[in-house]
Amino acid sequence: MPGKKCPVCGKATFFGNECTSCGTKMNVPANGGKGGKGKKCPNCNKYTVFDGICNNCKATFQ
Repeated sequence: MPGKKCPVCGKATFFGNECTSCGTKMNVPANGGKGGKGKKCPNCNKYTVFDGICNNCKATFQ
């Protein structure tokens, strides 16, 4: 089963966060690049509230 395309070698050998062909590693920032832990959402009970919007259940807060 092929993986995703590696941005360095161009082969479909990118599994998880590492290319099995050339060894390139990818670092994904937490919470979609916003960094850190968000505020707790009372609707879904996850710490994913940023800028008044829950990234998990899409609830909005004022």
